[in-house]
Amino acid sequence: MPYYFDVTKTESCEHICAGGVVMKSGLLEPEVLLIQVSRVNGRKEWLLPKGHVEIGELLEDAARREIFEETGISPASLSLLDDLGPIEYSFFQLGDEGQKLALHKKVYFFLYGILKQDSNTLSAEAGEGIIQSGFFSVSTAANLLTFAEYQDVLARAVSQFFDGCGKI
Repeated sequence: MPYYFDVTKTESCEHICAGGVVMKSGLLEPEVLLIQVSRVNGRKEWLLPKGHVEIGELLEDAARREIFEETGISPASLSLLDDLGPIEYSFFQLGDEGQKLALHKKVYFFLYGILKQDSNTLSAEAGEGIIQSGFFSVSTAANLLTFAEYQDVLARAVSQFFDGCGKI
C-alpha cells in the first residue's frame, strides 16, 4: 500500500464493518437501496448502507442494524438472500487533533430482499450524516455509487440475484 504521508507520524486504524445490498422488485428492473452522505469537506457520496460492527456482534446482525439506523428499514422486513463477501480499502484522514490517520476498512456485505416496506418512510437516525436515501434502478444505482468497490459489490449482488439465489 503506498503511503503519501510520513508514516512515522501517522497512526493506523482498522475498522471491521458490515452492510447490505437491499433489493426490491421494480417496474422494469430490480431496485437497490442507496444512501447519500455529506463529508466534513462538503463532498457528497452515494453509498450502500454499512457501518461498524460492535464488539461481540455477528456480522449479519450488524448489517441489519446499520441498514435500520441509516434508512429506517426494519431488520424484520429484510430477507437474507446471500453472503456477498468482503471488500477492503484504505484511505487517509485527519484525526480530531490534526494527526494523520491511515484507515483500513474491511466491509462484509450481504444481499437482502425486502419483504415489506413503504419506501416513502425511509429515514435515518440523527447523527448518521445521511442526506437522503432511496431505491434506484440497478442501472441508475451503478452510475450513482461514488466508489468502484461499491459498484463491484452491486455487480456481485445483481449476478447472485439473477443466478437464482432468491426472488424479491
